[in-house]
Amino acid sequence: MKKIILFFLSVGFTFVMGYGQQLPIFSQYQEGDHFTNPALLSNGIVKYETNSAASLIFRNQWTGVKDAPRTALGRFEHWNEDANFFYGGSLIYDQTGPTSFIGIFGKAGYGINFSKDWMLSLALSGGLVQYRIKAGELNFLEEGDIAQNNSARLYPDVGVGAVLYYDKKYYLGVSMPQAIGLGTNFTNSENDFNIQRVRHYYATAGGLFSNREDWIELSFYSRYVINAPLLIGVNFRYDYKNIFWIGAGGSNAGALSMEGGLIFTIGDYGEPLRVGYGITNYFSEFNLNFGLVHELKAVYSW
Repeated sequence: MKKIILFFLSVGFTFVMGYGQQLPIFSQYQEGDHFTNPALLSNGIVKYETNSAASLIFRNQWTGVKDAPRTALGRFEHWNEDANFFYGGSLIYDQTGPTSFIGIFGKAGYGINFSKDWMLSLALSGGLVQYRIKAGELNFLEEGDIAQNNSARLYPDVGVGAVLYYDKKYYLGVSMPQAIGLGTNFTNSENDFNIQRVRHYYATAGGLFSNREDWIELSFYSRYVINAPLLIGVNFRYDYKNIFWIGAGGSNAGALSMEGGLIFTIGDYGEPLRVGYGITNYFSEFNLNFGLVHELKAVYSW
């Protein structure tokens, strides 16, 4: 136990994670939930009784708006069942008009067994993010503003998460992926330009229900940001005999999502490769003219 505690402390101080803008809520929820809560185990590991999972996802948001956000996310995770220990990493790139960030993260976690069925998963995540601003593409009211200088900065942060599992198929979790609320500051002798990062708090719950070769997944999530409405959403997914899946979801922000994909078995042991597409539309008055959100993803478990 002392070695485990020392390991988590070293991870927390050595690999620290940061990202400044609001993290995207992926319509294909599994990848988004696991990115914001490092203590969640990949559903592929649980469903297929594998030890590792890797995924790629690309999100093109608000296609009706020029220079709208585009996000690419890659993840890897390995679960050592004998030691109740898991680790992984992720790489994210986000481009929104003249601003962008790229970050690399690592995570490590440990499962504490209370009984045969109950387990508490605890994890830390960390990394570095580079923020970039192409200020020459921005318009300012006053000439000579400090923000007109192109800039790139590196910033750290840490993320923490906890998930309570029952039979590894039903879970309730909380997380804070931006534990250090640092700000981005640019200063010269005449001006000061500051962007303050805001902490986000997440909660998620869900379950996996099996009927022979079919699976039903149900997930609930919420996000709290100070001085902003509480976001609450739900997602549903149905897997048919390891051939294809369909899903739907929605949130109190007026979002309605649909998704679907194919499941391929490859390799000598029939490892599953899931390839899918998701689409989201916002029906709130504020988002009516923003356009659709498109997502592509691939997940491989082995």
